[in-house]
Amino acid sequence: MARLSATGHENQLTTLFKRFDLTADVPITTVGLGPAGQHPVLKVRDFIAYLSQQQRLDVLFCGNKASDYSEFWSLWRLLQPTHPIFQKRRPLSACIPLWVHADEGTSLKKRPLMVLQYQPVMGHGSTRASGINMVGHSLTTRFLYSVMAGHVYTGKQKQNQPLHALVEQFATELGNCFEEPLQVQWNGRACKVWLVVLGMKGDWPALAKLGKLQRHHLRNTTAEGGGAGVCHLCMGGRANK
Repeated sequence: MARLSATGHENQLTTLFKRFDLTADVPITTVGLGPAGQHPVLKVRDFIAYLSQQQRLDVLFCGNKASDYSEFWSLWRLLQPTHPIFQKRRPLSACIPLWVHADEGTSLKKRPLMVLQYQPVMGHGSTRASGINMVGHSLTTRFLYSVMAGHVYTGKQKQNQPLHALVEQFATELGNCFEEPLQVQWNGRACKVWLVVLGMKGDWPALAKLGKLQRHHLRNTTAEGGGAGVCHLCMGGRANK
């Protein structure tokens, strides 16, 4: 991948993915974003259904068993006992915790490109700990929902509104996967699983845009402490702060 990027042959990347079995025939769906028109996404249910059909669900489960999820939720209850998952009548052993991930990177000519994806919280561990999802390439540990070029959502007139509409679609789908089960093949038998989003992570440009933050470290501030400030948690960067 680095060689293709350095030599300007990015269009051969799809062929490279097929060579290393990193492709998935997930159907592309278009969703309406109001004035921004239609936008392509990989629906969450379609993605999981494809993995189930191809017997590749270990990408989601990462070797974890039902008992591992039960233990996870028993520990999570100590941290957040009021989480909605504990109000539902369903087996916690079939509830898969997820992170949502957003990253505003750069496309051709250094133009912005927003990436929206999700990943299981429980994975194959890391170099320092077990159980967390920090081992492996992001191409195999995260599931893409959609990307949006910067020219679609940036500018004084657009003010990120198309991006917020896309995120709202994403949140609606994940909410449906929390309320209604997904039918999958797990360990050779048909069963139901639910997806539970615990939080969102990402780089600051993405979080500032998606969270509609008025104060963040990307804003400039004057020596006199003028402006909105540079911290979303405190008044850092304001006068006398």
